[in-house]
Amino acid sequence: MWEVLILLPLLFYFSLEDIKKREIPDELVYISYGVAVLLGVSHETFLYSLIVTAAIAVLLYAMGAFALGDVWILLIIGAGIPYTLFGVPISLLSLTFAILLSGLYGMFVVLRKKSHELLSHMKKSVLLAIPFSIHPFLGILAWVFLPERYYLLFLPLGVVSFNLNFFLAIVLLSAVIYLLRIKKLLRYEETVKEGVIPAEVIDKEGKRYDLNINTLLKIQKGEILPVHNIGADGLTEEDVKRLKEMGINSIRAHLSIPFIPFITLGVICSLALFIVCGGGVCSSLPYFFSH
Repeated sequence: MWEVLILLPLLFYFSLEDIKKREIPDELVYISYGVAVLLGVSHETFLYSLIVTAAIAVLLYAMGAFALGDVWILLIIGAGIPYTLFGVPISLLSLTFAILLSGLYGMFVVLRKKSHELLSHMKKSVLLAIPFSIHPFLGILAWVFLPERYYLLFLPLGVVSFNLNFFLAIVLLSAVIYLLRIKKLLRYEETVKEGVIPAEVIDKEGKRYDLNINTLLKIQKGEILPVHNIGADGLTEEDVKRLKEMGINSIRAHLSIPFIPFITLGVICSLALFIVCGGGVCSSLPYFFSH
């Protein structure tokens, strides 16, 4: 698996370019893909890895979840490191790790930006946990009928019948509910400009639709005709011009996170898992670098 020593530096370079410029050089990408094919073509799982990787990458691109650069990077991994673990190509394991790691990073960014909103939500959660800790029915009544400022009235009774475990459970549940809203928090109002990744679809009449599976299906059926690119490549120069001609100067956008660095980290995690599951770290290292 010495080919990893060639591909990893390339992936690190593409990661830095993605962070700095939010794009990667096309010519080097094509050359890297050719090198990856030459490195991996002799392996018996080459075709399987490449076909499965290509199918997933193209599907994600068609759904608007992947930019074209992400597709090429995944193809480079699928071709150049065509190994499998439990029947799953290393490229898809890398993608899985990348999604998890980028999700955690996105959550951190949003919570940092929305710290005031988070504190406000948790304050309300703690106060609401007071009547809930007395009796769930009382908590529901307070939640439905009483403003937040009245929850403290239950504090004397709550002290008498206080249940720490139940209290903490309510607060934890509230925190989980807040984190489940992370997708909405990742969206914000942005000025129409090139590269912005839209979180909504605008049609020829200026109507706006949430960018979700239902909207994508309607687009495929021709029921919605978007006037701009809806993919992860973001708005193009032509999109910006068209939207401004319609009098639209802002659009709901997704928080833009460079994804190639997370794919690279995913490759490292996947290879580490491959080594460990191949018979232990020490015993696997000779095999790792001699194949």
